[in-house]
Amino acid sequence: MSEATQKQVIDLIRRSKKILIMPSSPPDGDSIGGAIATYLVLKKLDKEATIVSRADIPELLQFLPHTNMVGNNLSSSTDFIISINCQDVKIENIKSTKDGDDINIVVTPKEGHLTEDNITFNKGKVDYDLIITVDTAELSQLGSVYENNIELFHQVPVINIDHHISNTHFGKINYTDIMASSATELLLQLFEDMGKEEGIDLIDEDVATLLLTGIITDTGSFQNANTTPKSFASSAKLIAYGELQH
Repeated sequence: MSEATQKQVIDLIRRSKKILIMPSSPPDGDSIGGAIATYLVLKKLDKEATIVSRADIPELLQFLPHTNMVGNNLSSSTDFIISINCQDVKIENIKSTKDGDDINIVVTPKEGHLTEDNITFNKGKVDYDLIITVDTAELSQLGSVYENNIELFHQVPVINIDHHISNTHFGKINYTDIMASSATELLLQLFEDMGKEEGIDLIDEDVATLLLTGIITDTGSFQNANTTPKSFASSAKLIAYGELQH
């Protein structure tokens, strides 16, 4: 992982305020652990963060801290907005009525008249200024959340954090390393360096637990071929982080 890329990640996070975090699906210990850890770190940096996963967290991983922070959809992106230009009209009352399957919006002018020319229709906007994907080799792994919001991914910069050789490098910044055992191994180094730059201890017991879960999951409890000396060193470091909180 180049230092330039990590600096780009930190700089982009620093400039962003409202951040969407998306783990790959089906979720596993690495994707969910990494996503929730990222959420907790961003909250410590006073960012507004949201986690959205297309699938529910497996029961096996319900023991993880803060799983209740993971949602299933971008509700605001499905809003349908009816706009009325009232520049030359004073409105006395607005109400809605239901007629079978129809909903009628009744606008009563106090002065002036309304016509079709006063009315426009718009789709709701999701006002994120950054997307972070975790353990995601390609955008299709985000499922319907991506498919229903493709425009969002063209408009908002994406930080792609992953370790798979099949990664398609879809992000504005691709923080990827095929030599890493897991996405959470990459996040550990990122959080440590970011914490040093910001002068904040970003890794607490919960963050350490979430990151360690990702390493253990993707190395098959240190039995898979992707287990490296760095995997053991990172795990030992995370265990120490947890112990320091007691």
